[in-house]
Amino acid sequence: MKKGASFEQAYNAQAAVDSAHQVNVVQALTNQPPDAEHLPALVDRVAAWPPTSKKCLGS
Repeated sequence: MKKGASFEQAYNAQAAVDSAHQVNVVQALTNQPPDAEHLPALVDRVAAWPPTSKKCLGS
C-alpha cells in the first residue's frame, strides 16, 4: 500500500461473524488498499451461509 512516496507491504482483512454463536463464518484477505469494493462479495458470501454441500461441511 502506498505510504507517502514509498510503498509498505500491508493487507486488508474482512470478516463476518455469526452474532449468536460468535463464530467467524466468512473471511477474506487481500493486499488491495480499498476494502469498500470487497464488501459486496463478502455480503454475498454471508447470504449463502451456511454451505449446503456436505463437502464444504467436512462430512
